[in-house]
Amino acid sequence: MGGVHVIQRSTQPSTSFVIKGISTLVLPSTLTYRPNTTNYQNGAFPEFIHGFFKGNYGFDAGIMYKDGNFSLFFYCGSLTSTKTWDEHAMPNIKMGDTVEFTTQIYQTGVMLTCKRANSSLSYTMSATLKPDAYDAMKNGCLFRREMVIAINPNSSGAILVPTGASFTTATFSNTDLYMANGTTAQLKSSNSTVVEGTFDSDTPTHTYNGDGSSSTSNGYVNDSGYGYI
Repeated sequence: MGGVHVIQRSTQPSTSFVIKGISTLVLPSTLTYRPNTTNYQNGAFPEFIHGFFKGNYGFDAGIMYKDGNFSLFFYCGSLTSTKTWDEHAMPNIKMGDTVEFTTQIYQTGVMLTCKRANSSLSYTMSATLKPDAYDAMKNGCLFRREMVIAINPNSSGAILVPTGASFTTATFSNTDLYMANGTTAQLKSSNSTVVEGTFDSDTPTHTYNGDGSSSTSNGYVNDSGYGYI
């Protein structure tokens, strides 16, 4: 998988002991995607992500736009879980909604929850971690909050010139981090670093147009971004 990271924020080492993150996410008012052809090839999809990483282990948990719906998804390498991809459709989550997105390492796996603001509407999905991955990650992880356009390679493993996926402005805000030792922290500019407009290796760059920006409110750092390919 390749793609472009519209805006990506990661915790600094002193705050990289996270086992749970809760964010407010204002979804874009307009999104497009490029469907896969066969066997998960050639598709391109907007994704809004909580990532957790510890040593050789890590996963992305997020909300993607695909087939005209938003879905929860889980993606990782084979060291972290035997099931490296899973997704769960959320047909009643709509463009422009404000949602609370929670990702938590629990028991022997990961729980994802998406709840529409000021509503009882909620979706959940779970994923199982391999024992070694869970034993490492339960002690706390680097946390990464980001917006991406993910691009699947073709049958030869190449990322073709990408077109056809986009999203208008989305905003991540009010992220609370729960540490393995029981403490909590706000995600702030002072305990995180941010990059914008970066590309995975072998991802063509010349069709991309996008931007990201950050602001502060009530101590939290908030990130907004949009992207087109």
